[in-house]
Amino acid sequence: MKKWNVCVVSVLFLFTACGEPTGEKEEVKNDLNAVDNISYDLADKTTDAFSFTAFNLDVHYPEGVTYRVYYSAYENTAQAVVYEMGKERISGTQAMNQLTPLFREMSFDQDSSDSLVIQDVLHVFGLSEGYKHFSLRVVYPGESERHYENSKKQPLSNG
Repeated sequence: MKKWNVCVVSVLFLFTACGEPTGEKEEVKNDLNAVDNISYDLADKTTDAFSFTAFNLDVHYPEGVTYRVYYSAYENTAQAVVYEMGKERISGTQAMNQLTPLFREMSFDQDSSDSLVIQDVLHVFGLSEGYKHFSLRVVYPGESERHYENSKKQPLSNG
């Protein structure tokens, strides 16, 4: 009888320990969190040209159109995602290949004025100044973080 009780308890333990099958209640991650799963090896790359370790850009245009860039580098790896307007998201090596020449072209640093940073980013990325809201978070070496934001009021429609 003891063996039977041990078997029943063992089987019950296995069922409760395993929980629900994977996938049935799997949490769906937002695409914005996907940046955490995309790495790019920087071991053979020169990143000294970048004056920052993180660059998170959101530019919102009328009609719900948005351009987003997420980049972060720590130690020898970087994570990058680009959400182009009206196109699919690109990430990893493809995103780094697109962003590297743009990042190298930027001329601002942590002492630059907000308006200079915004103009530099819009120019380098080829983005229109007709945005509704511009938001940029940059982390500079030494963990110094700056936020650059600007919102434009849209003209009232006649009618």
